[in-house]
Amino acid sequence: MSDQPAGKRISELNASETLGSNDVLPVAQNDKNDTSVYRTQGVKVATLSDHILGQAFRPETGEVAAALRDESLFSIFEVEKTGGFGTPDAFVGNRDIENNAFYITTNTEGRRIECDPQGFEFQPEDVYTPTTPTPPTPPDNSLIERDNRNKLASMLKQSQVLAHDIAGMIWDYCIVLVYGQSLGSGMEGWPALTKVAREVGNILMVGNSVRGSSRNGTYMPLGENIFQDLRAVVQSTANPALALSDQEVAVLDEKSTCEGESLEVSAIHFWRELQLQMQGATSNPDRKIIVVNCCVAGRSIEQLKKGAQSRHYENRVLKALNNIKSLVDAKSAEVGRTLTCGIVAGIYIGNEWNYLGTDGTTKLDEYKVELGSMGDTIASENQAIFGTNKRPVFITTQTGDVYTRDSTNLSIGTAHIELQNERDNFFCAGPNYPVPSKPGGHRDPNGYRWLGQKIGQVLHHTIDLRRKWFPMHALNATYSGKEALVDHMVMRWPVAWRETFSTITPTMYQNKGYRLVDAVGAVTITKVEIAADTITRIIADRDLVAPVFVWYAGQTTYSGDGNLYDSDSTLSLYNYEYHEGSGQFAAANLPTYVNKPYPLNNACAAYRIEAKK
Repeated sequence: MSDQPAGKRISELNASETLGSNDVLPVAQNDKNDTSVYRTQGVKVATLSDHILGQAFRPETGEVAAALRDESLFSIFEVEKTGGFGTPDAFVGNRDIENNAFYITTNTEGRRIECDPQGFEFQPEDVYTPTTPTPPTPPDNSLIERDNRNKLASMLKQSQVLAHDIAGMIWDYCIVLVYGQSLGSGMEGWPALTKVAREVGNILMVGNSVRGSSRNGTYMPLGENIFQDLRAVVQSTANPALALSDQEVAVLDEKSTCEGESLEVSAIHFWRELQLQMQGATSNPDRKIIVVNCCVAGRSIEQLKKGAQSRHYENRVLKALNNIKSLVDAKSAEVGRTLTCGIVAGIYIGNEWNYLGTDGTTKLDEYKVELGSMGDTIASENQAIFGTNKRPVFITTQTGDVYTRDSTNLSIGTAHIELQNERDNFFCAGPNYPVPSKPGGHRDPNGYRWLGQKIGQVLHHTIDLRRKWFPMHALNATYSGKEALVDHMVMRWPVAWRETFSTITPTMYQNKGYRLVDAVGAVTITKVEIAADTITRIIADRDLVAPVFVWYAGQTTYSGDGNLYDSDSTLSLYNYEYHEGSGQFAAANLPTYVNKPYPLNNACAAYRIEAKK
């Protein structure tokens, strides 16, 4: 039997007694002898209130100065150190007032606004006057309404799920094929930074390099034809069958075009890290990834496609894929069961040659047909070689930067945006321009690895999460008087100005990458600003005359650069690195970036759009 005394009801206590831990709290009533005194069946209110307050008010931490809590210690009323106070259902802060139905805050323009719980601003209701009815009017084209429309369009796009026949991680060996031009092959990407393998035995390449032993000839692995752990290496320009040591790389001439760090190494490592986090695992030997890079520098899409006179596709892509199939078949014989494999993703980087009009079309519609055909051709190899009808995701970056050409109205870059809006397995990860490069336009090692982190994020978003991806791009534009407004499709609003890289120099342009042209000619811009979370405003020094075109990240003035980004806060796997004496240019030693994660804000794609009045 317990020694703990039985609890008393309040009616059983003397007025001088205090409440014990086992005593039962009563229903309060007025004092029978003095109706002005409020008592609780014989116990003074002070006695009871001391007990209740001792339970309700406890020392607090963080931003909470004091809180009233229930018997389970859940907060029912809080006072913050900043002066805010309220309940879980209604709160008054030093800047905001909020409840379950709405909140009142101050927007980026310093104006007080009322929003719904999802953050959309309420519009003032039309005043109804029975005696003076007004006819219906078109919807208000205010900034708030425009901004909300843009956000709704983004939310709708992001809610769309990939079709079931688009490949996921469904095979024992999942292949990522990289194809395109020199930005895909990692030209001038020396010294290599990503030299340490991850998830040993599961993230693989064939031989000692993702690229094989030649730059434009028939594909053959570098070194032994076996699966090796994925990492970045530098290969000699004069003899691509030779992998250079760190000492040899450190003394390369600054203009050397040796291929080194390439974006897919960083991309696959980051993708796998995000994938394993989602699965709650540290490795996955049942789903290995094989990466092969078949890029050829200095080629148009017409020269890279299947059936071209160059035979690059047949001699490199098909040779590499069939070689992987043979290696997996040999593994099947070793383990005594059939191991499956297929292409889960195609990463296509390039066609700067098309922008320059070298051996290929510069026309938007013609190039878009070729790019779509390239993706379809790569998808068809799943059936032809691996016996599966699943389609890989097809990921590109927007061709541009110093290669962009105003004379084509940004045709090649625009084709990437249009195609990703039209095809359900095509995804543009974003433009090439925002990361560091060497003179001439090839990325430096941090630039390639930075782009790779963004592509890794897109691979995870599409293949693992099965969600649509899109880069920030223009939706519509209007003008009135001296002002032009551009609406944007934004993944993570609000938009913001950030530095971009002009070669290896962080740069903030006065007009942020914008240019205006109208019927009179080039227009002087006096101001560029962010008008709303998804809208930019460009102000001219005179009234605009139709037709009015807004250019962003074009060739003139900006060489394909711009400063418009979204607010994506994704944390990269790798940091920006600088190693003195490694061969990196001294200008790459940027204290603001060194040893910090690569910012993964989505840069706005280059565009030329007509503004309507």
